[in-house]
Amino acid sequence: MFGRVMTAMVTPFKNGEVNYNEAARLSKFLVANGSDSLLVCGSTGENPTMTKEEKIKLINTIRDSVDVPIMAGTGSFNTQDSIDFTREIDKLGVDSFLIVTPYYNKPNQDGLYEHFKAVAGATEKPIMLYNIPGRSVREIAVDTIVKLAEIKNIRYLKAACGNLENISLTRKSTRDDFVIYSGDDGLTLPMLSIGAVGVVSVASAIIGKEINAMIKEFEAGDILKAREMHLEYFDVFKDLFCDTNPVPVKYALSKMGFDTSEVRLPMVELNYKSKKTVDEMLKRHSLI
Repeated sequence: MFGRVMTAMVTPFKNGEVNYNEAARLSKFLVANGSDSLLVCGSTGENPTMTKEEKIKLINTIRDSVDVPIMAGTGSFNTQDSIDFTREIDKLGVDSFLIVTPYYNKPNQDGLYEHFKAVAGATEKPIMLYNIPGRSVREIAVDTIVKLAEIKNIRYLKAACGNLENISLTRKSTRDDFVIYSGDDGLTLPMLSIGAVGVVSVASAIIGKEINAMIKEFEAGDILKAREMHLEYFDVFKDLFCDTNPVPVKYALSKMGFDTSEVRLPMVELNYKSKKTVDEMLKRHSLI
């Protein structure tokens, strides 16, 4: 449904306000440059710093700007708020929902199961579980994912746990139509080899066509070509995380002509050293 490459969109800000016109322009650029679908209001979109009204207007803006599947990030560490917001966004005509592992309050596995089950019950549309222990503290255990995958509309997993053993076990233990996406650009190729179908990507904001082509080469059986492309762009995957996401990718896009350099506190702009790292990477790949 979402293709090989789903780009996690940044949210452009201007003088502290969401720049909806620039968000629309950026979304069109992403679709023209290799994105099969878009994730709006994820962590790359600085979701925690946005108001509910801003999120609704932004999702409407992107939905009206492009003709690709749209996934909306509607999860939080508050189960009831996640339920209520998912129901509200469901009315906007998005295609699916990304539900992040509850962060900060550190629920156990039983609590994680009940949280995701409750949010999935708020909609008939597909749910993508977002397993990202680096941001949420808790990892969704394989057994918990397997149990959640039995729920009809929990159809997808964004795996950003970096644990290939657990991802392998998840692929082996879930039904065939449960779809796994890489949540780490640098692990996309290894994850394809163990059953992932694509990536929810940050790097595709600037090299979407290249990532899509790499996955196509893998699908076509040219593993050596896919590996060559993975290694060629590995510095992009690495350098876009020289500081906390999405600060580097917003800076990179700003160097490519988009009004995206502004971030909201508690994020701050890149320091000189990190800007130099990103600048040099962009020049190496003829992106600026």
